[in-house]
Order: sequence, then C-alpha cells, then structure tokens
Amino acid sequence: MKLSKTNLNTAETYNLANKMLLFILLSMFLYPLLTAYLNLGFSCQYKLIFGTECRSCGLTRGLRNCLKFDFSTANKFNAQSTFVFLIIIIQIILRISLIFILKNKYLSTQKNIIKIASFDVFIIISLLIFNLKYYG
Repeated sequence: MKLSKTNLNTAETYNLANKMLLFILLSMFLYPLLTAYLNLGFSCQYKLIFGTECRSCGLTRGLRNCLKFDFSTANKFNAQSTFVFLIIIIQIILRISLIFILKNKYLSTQKNIIKIASFDVFIIISLLIFNLKYYG
C-alpha cells in the first residue's frame, strides 16, 4: 500500500490548525459540564503528592460556575477561572472567524495569511503576558 503525500498550502495548513484548536477549545469548554453531569471527578495529583494545592486547583469547578455566569463563586474556587473562561470564549470566536476568513480565496493570499497569523500570535502572547502579570 502506497501512502500518498498531500502538500497543503499555507492557508490550508493554518485552517487545519485552527480547526484542531477549535476542537480542543470546545472540549475544554464542555469538560466542566461533563464532569458535573457524569459525576467524574479527578483529584489533583499535585495535591496528593505535595499536600498543597496547585495553581489550577478548583479551575474545573470555577469554569463550571462561569458557564452558569456565577463569576463570584467561580473566583472563590480559583482566581483565574474568569480569566481562563474569557480566554476560551475569545479563542473560540477567533478560531471560528479565522476558519471563515480562510475560506475566502481573496483573503487567503500568502501575504494576508502571514498578517492574520501574526495578529493571532500577538493576541495569544498578549493574553499570556496579562495572565503572568496579574496572576503571577
């Protein structure tokens, strides 16, 4: 059996990456709901080993409360819950927008793809720096 090689151009590769990221983001968005309804709870391995909570302890419960728009309770579980929730929402909107933009043949030129990808990276780095600055 011969494996055929398909060469994707830049737009197709970037579009495929956006679709994969969108799937991961939607999975992250739905995970707190699934754990609540299926009674799946995973204990923090860091807490079991070291006896102290890690930086992400309470994040799933916090995101679950964010989905209910109960942000004050979410922040009691984990101070980053609201910020992570907003990042997920922004990234889902951005990924869906980019998928539609890349379907347009006039917008998906090599020069525009580089501009779009640069803007995408700028947003991600800005959110990361903001997170590090305010949540240490």
